[in-house]
Amino acid sequence: MMFLEADAVVIGGGPAGYVAAIRLGQLHKKTVLVEKDNLGGVCLNYGCIPSKILVTAADMFWKVGRLDRFGIKVQGLSMEFKQLQNWKRKVVASLRDGIAYLLKENGVQTVKG
Repeated sequence: MMFLEADAVVIGGGPAGYVAAIRLGQLHKKTVLVEKDNLGGVCLNYGCIPSKILVTAADMFWKVGRLDRFGIKVQGLSMEFKQLQNWKRKVVASLRDGIAYLLKENGVQTVKG
């Protein structure tokens, strides 16, 4: 079992949790953030961000497929879903890394649990 000493413990690394932890760190409070999954919460990892990436790609695909009315011919239009999924993972990982960086830079210790 691990014992940590802290002025504040924040439970959950979603938007409310990580922002609170960063602010506490800025106020020079010894802060521990406890997250059971990935930093960023549901919105970043499973909801808002990933779904917007997929919806944006689908919208772009649809628009490009209708460019012929402007005299622009596109041949062989296809969507590579594996590539789209990889791009989505990279974007989410980059944003998650940004949160981890901000927490570390503000002296917040993160714990899985």
